Amino acid sequence: MSAPLSDGSSGEGLAAKLGLRVDPAFLRAAESRLAGHAEAVGELDPAEGLEDLARSLPGSQSASSCGVASAALDQAVHVLAQRCEHLSRLCQGTAEDYEVTEASFAASFGALRGTLWG
Repeated sequence: MSAPLSDGSSGEGLAAKLGLRVDPAFLRAAESRLAGHAEAVGELDPAEGLEDLARSLPGSQSASSCGVASAALDQAVHVLAQRCEHLSRLCQGTAEDYEVTEASFAASFGALRGTLWG
């Protein structure tokens, strides 16, 4: 029997019903790829092309708009890189937390097993 959750359900969550499995190796691979994406995105310079465009259209309304567009693109690229870094750290932390929890559970269960079944 499980204790009721705050929403009043029985405590048998969707993860339990679906047989949730955690693969720390997959999480570590995702961590690495996301870190690589963060680095690649962080190195992008979308403003460079807009600066070239502004120089090629001197005095035009399009040229004056390039500065605003450049700032917006730089901000968007920065935010995307930050999100990738954050997701990478989440994958790393989740993999580490799972491994520690699994090891702790196994040790506790082993101790309990010795107590119950001698």
